[in-house]
Amino acid sequence: MPPVPPFSSRFAVLLAVLPGLVSLGCTDDPPSTELPTAEVEPPGETEDAPPKVGQPVELFDGKTLAGWEGEAGLWTVEELDGVPTIVGTSPGLDHNTFLTTERTFGDFDLSFEIKLTPNEANSGVQFRSERFLKNAEEGETPGLDSEMRGYQADAAAGWWGKLYEESARGLLYPAKGNPDHEAAEDAVMPNEWNLYRIRAEGDHIQTWINGEPSVDLVDPEGRKEGLIGLQLHSGDPLTVRFRMFQMKTL
Repeated sequence: MPPVPPFSSRFAVLLAVLPGLVSLGCTDDPPSTELPTAEVEPPGETEDAPPKVGQPVELFDGKTLAGWEGEAGLWTVEELDGVPTIVGTSPGLDHNTFLTTERTFGDFDLSFEIKLTPNEANSGVQFRSERFLKNAEEGETPGLDSEMRGYQADAAAGWWGKLYEESARGLLYPAKGNPDHEAAEDAVMPNEWNLYRIRAEGDHIQTWINGEPSVDLVDPEGRKEGLIGLQLHSGDPLTVRFRMFQMKTL
Protein backbone atom coordinates (compact mmCIF):
# COMPACT_ATOMS: atom_id res chain seq x y z
CA MET A 1 0.00 0.00 0.00
CA PRO A 2 1.46 3.44 -0.96
CA PRO A 3 1.99 5.90 1.84
CA VAL A 4 -0.90 8.30 2.58
CA PRO A 5 0.10 11.95 2.05
CA PRO A 6 0.01 14.12 5.12
CA PHE A 7 -3.16 16.11 5.86
CA SER A 8 -1.54 19.41 4.94
CA SER A 9 -0.77 18.14 1.43
CA ARG A 10 -4.27 16.83 0.95
CA PHE A 11 -5.73 20.16 2.15
CA ALA A 12 -3.60 22.04 -0.38
CA VAL A 13 -4.89 19.88 -3.24
CA LEU A 14 -8.51 20.46 -2.11
CA LEU A 15 -7.98 24.24 -2.09
CA ALA A 16 -6.60 24.04 -5.63
CA VAL A 17 -9.63 22.26 -7.13
CA LEU A 18 -12.37 23.85 -4.98
CA PRO A 19 -12.96 26.95 -7.21
CA GLY A 20 -13.66 24.71 -10.21
CA LEU A 21 -16.12 22.60 -8.28
CA VAL A 22 -17.96 25.69 -7.01
CA SER A 23 -18.12 27.08 -10.56
CA LEU A 24 -19.68 23.86 -11.94
CA GLY A 25 -22.31 23.79 -9.24
CA CYS A 26 -23.43 27.41 -9.68
CA THR A 27 -24.27 27.65 -13.40
CA ASP A 28 -27.75 28.91 -14.31
CA ASP A 29 -28.37 25.97 -16.66
CA PRO A 30 -26.95 22.75 -15.23
CA PRO A 31 -26.02 20.11 -17.80
CA SER A 32 -28.92 17.87 -18.74
CA THR A 33 -28.74 14.25 -17.70
CA GLU A 34 -31.12 13.22 -20.51
CA LEU A 35 -29.74 11.45 -23.55
CA PRO A 36 -30.05 13.39 -26.83
CA THR A 37 -32.76 12.11 -29.16
CA ALA A 38 -32.80 12.12 -32.95
CA GLU A 39 -35.30 14.37 -34.71
CA VAL A 40 -38.24 12.33 -35.97
CA GLU A 41 -40.24 13.42 -39.05
CA PRO A 42 -43.96 13.66 -38.20
CA PRO A 43 -45.97 10.75 -39.64
CA GLY A 44 -47.81 11.51 -42.85
CA GLU A 45 -45.43 14.26 -43.94
CA THR A 46 -43.08 12.22 -46.10
CA GLU A 47 -43.16 12.62 -49.86
CA ASP A 48 -44.71 9.20 -50.50
CA ALA A 49 -47.29 9.34 -47.70
CA PRO A 50 -50.93 10.03 -48.65
CA PRO A 51 -52.12 13.56 -47.90
CA LYS A 52 -54.05 14.09 -44.68
CA VAL A 53 -57.81 14.63 -44.82
CA GLY A 54 -58.60 18.30 -45.42
CA GLN A 55 -55.01 19.08 -46.36
CA PRO A 56 -54.34 21.17 -49.50
CA VAL A 57 -52.62 19.18 -52.23
CA GLU A 58 -50.16 20.72 -54.70
CA LEU A 59 -50.84 19.07 -58.06
CA PHE A 60 -48.74 21.49 -60.12
CA ASP A 61 -45.58 23.24 -58.92
CA GLY A 62 -45.96 26.02 -61.52
CA LYS A 63 -42.60 25.31 -63.13
CA THR A 64 -42.32 21.69 -64.22
CA LEU A 65 -44.37 18.55 -64.82
CA ALA A 66 -42.95 16.95 -61.69
CA GLY A 67 -45.51 14.52 -60.27
CA TRP A 68 -47.08 13.97 -63.70
CA GLU A 69 -46.35 11.56 -66.53
CA GLY A 70 -47.43 11.40 -70.17
CA GLU A 71 -46.29 11.00 -73.75
CA ALA A 72 -43.20 13.03 -74.58
CA GLY A 73 -43.56 16.08 -76.80
CA LEU A 74 -47.26 16.67 -76.16
CA TRP A 75 -47.23 18.46 -72.81
CA THR A 76 -45.38 21.59 -71.75
CA VAL A 77 -45.41 24.21 -68.99
CA GLU A 78 -45.85 27.82 -70.13
CA GLU A 79 -46.51 31.13 -68.44
CA LEU A 80 -49.56 32.70 -70.04
CA ASP A 81 -50.58 36.20 -68.92
CA GLY A 82 -48.27 35.72 -65.96
CA VAL A 83 -49.93 32.47 -64.85
CA PRO A 84 -48.11 29.08 -64.96
CA THR A 85 -50.08 26.76 -67.22
CA ILE A 86 -49.98 23.13 -68.34
CA VAL A 87 -50.44 23.06 -72.11
CA GLY A 88 -51.37 19.97 -74.12
CA THR A 89 -50.91 20.23 -77.88
CA SER A 90 -52.08 17.56 -80.30
CA PRO A 91 -50.87 17.59 -83.90
CA GLY A 92 -53.74 15.21 -84.71
CA LEU A 93 -53.52 11.87 -82.94
CA ASP A 94 -54.89 8.45 -83.78
CA HIS A 95 -55.41 7.62 -80.10
CA ASN A 96 -56.46 9.28 -76.87
CA THR A 97 -53.59 10.21 -74.60
CA PHE A 98 -53.36 11.50 -71.04
CA LEU A 99 -51.06 13.39 -68.72
CA THR A 100 -51.65 11.69 -65.38
CA THR A 101 -50.67 12.22 -61.78
CA GLU A 102 -48.20 9.74 -60.38
CA ARG A 103 -50.21 9.60 -57.16
CA THR A 104 -53.73 8.20 -56.74
CA PHE A 105 -56.56 10.05 -55.00
CA GLY A 106 -59.89 8.98 -53.52
CA ASP A 107 -62.13 11.63 -51.96
CA PHE A 108 -61.23 15.19 -52.96
CA ASP A 109 -62.43 18.62 -54.02
CA LEU A 110 -60.58 19.96 -57.08
CA SER A 111 -60.96 23.17 -59.04
CA PHE A 112 -58.99 24.44 -62.04
CA GLU A 113 -59.33 26.67 -65.07
CA ILE A 114 -59.45 25.09 -68.52
CA LYS A 115 -59.28 26.62 -71.99
CA LEU A 116 -59.99 24.41 -74.99
CA THR A 117 -59.32 25.53 -78.56
CA PRO A 118 -61.11 25.00 -80.77
CA ASN A 119 -64.23 24.52 -78.67
CA GLU A 120 -65.30 21.79 -81.10
CA ALA A 121 -62.28 19.73 -79.99
CA ASN A 122 -62.49 17.22 -77.16
CA SER A 123 -60.78 17.05 -73.79
CA GLY A 124 -61.63 16.45 -70.16
CA VAL A 125 -60.25 15.44 -66.80
CA GLN A 126 -60.09 11.84 -65.67
CA PHE A 127 -60.37 11.07 -61.96
CA ARG A 128 -60.46 7.88 -59.91
CA SER A 129 -59.06 6.32 -63.08
CA GLU A 130 -56.41 3.83 -64.18
CA ARG A 131 -54.29 3.30 -67.27
CA PHE A 132 -55.16 0.16 -69.16
CA LEU A 133 -54.83 -1.66 -72.50
CA LYS A 134 -57.99 -2.68 -74.32
CA ASN A 135 -56.52 -5.78 -75.91
CA ALA A 136 -53.62 -6.51 -73.61
CA GLU A 137 -51.75 -9.75 -74.03
CA GLU A 138 -50.62 -11.71 -70.99
CA GLY A 139 -47.88 -9.85 -69.16
CA GLU A 140 -48.32 -6.64 -71.17
CA THR A 141 -48.63 -3.47 -69.11
CA PRO A 142 -50.01 -0.04 -70.08
CA GLY A 143 -47.58 2.59 -71.32
CA LEU A 144 -47.78 6.37 -71.34
CA ASP A 145 -49.73 6.24 -74.63
CA SER A 146 -52.39 3.94 -73.16
CA GLU A 147 -56.10 4.52 -72.69
CA MET A 148 -57.66 5.19 -69.31
CA ARG A 149 -60.62 3.69 -67.52
CA GLY A 150 -62.67 5.64 -65.01
CA TYR A 151 -64.63 8.84 -64.50
CA GLN A 152 -64.14 11.80 -66.84
CA ALA A 153 -65.45 15.32 -66.32
CA ASP A 154 -65.95 16.15 -69.99
CA ALA A 155 -65.00 19.26 -71.93
CA ALA A 156 -66.06 19.69 -75.56
CA ALA A 157 -68.83 21.29 -77.57
CA GLY A 158 -71.94 19.33 -76.71
CA TRP A 159 -70.12 17.57 -73.88
CA TRP A 160 -69.16 20.29 -71.42
CA GLY A 161 -70.23 19.42 -67.87
CA LYS A 162 -71.19 15.83 -68.58
CA LEU A 163 -69.85 12.82 -66.66
CA TYR A 164 -68.47 10.02 -68.78
CA GLU A 165 -66.94 6.75 -67.66
CA GLU A 166 -64.07 6.30 -70.10
CA SER A 167 -63.62 2.81 -71.52
CA ALA A 168 -66.42 1.46 -69.34
CA ARG A 169 -70.12 2.39 -68.95
CA GLY A 170 -69.99 5.50 -71.14
CA LEU A 171 -72.23 8.50 -70.43
CA LEU A 172 -73.42 8.52 -66.82
CA TYR A 173 -74.82 12.05 -66.51
CA PRO A 174 -77.12 13.32 -67.94
CA ALA A 175 -78.55 9.83 -68.04
CA LYS A 176 -80.59 8.96 -71.11
CA GLY A 177 -84.29 9.44 -70.50
CA ASN A 178 -83.80 11.25 -67.19
CA PRO A 179 -85.33 14.75 -67.47
CA ASP A 180 -83.95 15.73 -64.05
CA HIS A 181 -80.38 15.54 -65.34
CA GLU A 182 -78.99 18.67 -66.96
CA ALA A 183 -75.34 19.60 -67.59
CA ALA A 184 -74.13 23.19 -67.22
CA GLU A 185 -73.00 23.74 -70.81
CA ASP A 186 -74.85 27.07 -71.00
CA ALA A 187 -72.39 28.42 -68.42
CA VAL A 188 -69.39 27.75 -70.70
CA MET A 189 -67.53 30.57 -72.44
CA PRO A 190 -66.28 28.96 -75.68
CA ASN A 191 -62.57 29.40 -76.44
CA GLU A 192 -62.09 31.22 -73.11
CA TRP A 193 -60.98 30.24 -69.64
CA ASN A 194 -63.64 28.31 -67.72
CA LEU A 195 -63.60 27.40 -64.03
CA TYR A 196 -64.26 23.69 -63.53
CA ARG A 197 -64.80 22.09 -60.13
CA ILE A 198 -64.98 18.37 -59.32
CA ARG A 199 -65.97 16.98 -55.96
CA ALA A 200 -65.85 13.22 -55.30
CA GLU A 201 -66.81 11.95 -51.88
CA GLY A 202 -67.71 8.30 -51.43
CA ASP A 203 -70.44 7.44 -53.97
CA HIS A 204 -71.32 11.10 -54.54
CA ILE A 205 -69.91 12.87 -57.62
CA GLN A 206 -70.56 16.58 -58.25
CA THR A 207 -69.22 19.10 -60.76
CA TRP A 208 -69.67 22.80 -61.45
CA ILE A 209 -68.72 25.04 -64.39
CA ASN A 210 -68.17 28.73 -63.69
CA GLY A 211 -70.10 28.25 -60.45
CA GLU A 212 -73.14 26.63 -62.08
CA PRO A 213 -74.05 23.13 -60.81
CA SER A 214 -73.68 20.39 -63.37
CA VAL A 215 -73.26 16.73 -62.36
CA ASP A 216 -74.92 15.54 -59.17
CA LEU A 217 -74.82 11.77 -59.10
CA VAL A 218 -74.75 9.02 -56.48
CA ASP A 219 -72.96 6.11 -58.12
CA PRO A 220 -72.19 3.06 -55.94
CA GLU A 221 -70.72 1.19 -58.92
CA GLY A 222 -67.95 3.68 -59.66
CA ARG A 223 -64.29 3.42 -58.74
CA LYS A 224 -63.39 4.97 -55.38
CA GLU A 225 -59.74 5.76 -56.01
CA GLY A 226 -57.37 6.34 -58.89
CA LEU A 227 -55.30 8.72 -60.98
CA ILE A 228 -56.19 12.19 -62.20
CA GLY A 229 -55.55 12.63 -65.93
CA LEU A 230 -55.70 15.49 -68.44
CA GLN A 231 -56.91 14.36 -71.86
CA LEU A 232 -55.85 15.00 -75.43
CA HIS A 233 -58.49 13.34 -77.58
CA SER A 234 -57.79 11.58 -80.84
CA GLY A 235 -58.71 13.35 -84.07
CA ASP A 236 -58.00 16.83 -85.40
CA PRO A 237 -55.30 19.11 -83.94
CA LEU A 238 -56.21 20.84 -80.69
CA THR A 239 -54.74 22.72 -77.76
CA VAL A 240 -55.98 22.48 -74.19
CA ARG A 241 -54.65 24.50 -71.27
CA PHE A 242 -54.99 23.95 -67.51
CA ARG A 243 -54.07 26.34 -64.71
CA MET A 244 -54.96 27.56 -61.20
CA PHE A 245 -55.24 24.09 -59.66
CA GLN A 246 -56.66 24.05 -56.15
CA MET A 247 -57.25 20.74 -54.42
CA LYS A 248 -57.91 19.34 -50.97
CA THR A 249 -58.62 15.85 -49.73
CA LEU A 250 -61.92 15.01 -48.05
